[in-house]
Amino acid sequence: MRVPRLDAAAIGRRIRDLRCERGWSQVDLAEKIGNSHAAVSLWETGRRIPQRDAAIALAVAFRRSLEWLYFGMSRRGRLHDLVPGGRR
Repeated sequence: MRVPRLDAAAIGRRIRDLRCERGWSQVDLAEKIGNSHAAVSLWETGRRIPQRDAAIALAVAFRRSLEWLYFGMSRRGRLHDLVPGGRR
């Protein structure tokens, strides 16, 4: 099985697009996930990839799966089943 490669720029675009759709500033998102706005900026510009704990916090905040955050795709019923108010 071939594992997809992480694309920092694409991950950053997904984070930025969802943040903007929700009308959140980088500071707002950082406060929601317990991280710094500098880290959010690094992710959104593709200079860093969110590590496990931050990625989980982002997935919960955005109500998206980790697969979607990292790869832009998601299979039904993954993280959504674990997120309060997530899709079922």
